[in-house]
Amino acid sequence: RARIAVPAVVVALVLGTALDRVFLGVHYPSDVIGGIALGSALAGASYLGYQRWNLAAAAPADEVGE
Repeated sequence: RARIAVPAVVVALVLGTALDRVFLGVHYPSDVIGGIALGSALAGASYLGYQRWNLAAAAPADEVGE
């Protein structure tokens, strides 16, 4: 359940904050979209790096360099 609930809550908070920023006139919509895109790209790259790190750590020592 937490694997679905936590990301759903996070997405709702991010979208709520993004819409709030635009409606209050603090940021342009393009700034908010750019921030969401940059944050998503960094989160995705971090996730992929973490997955690769775990694969390398789980591999036997003789297979890591190959």
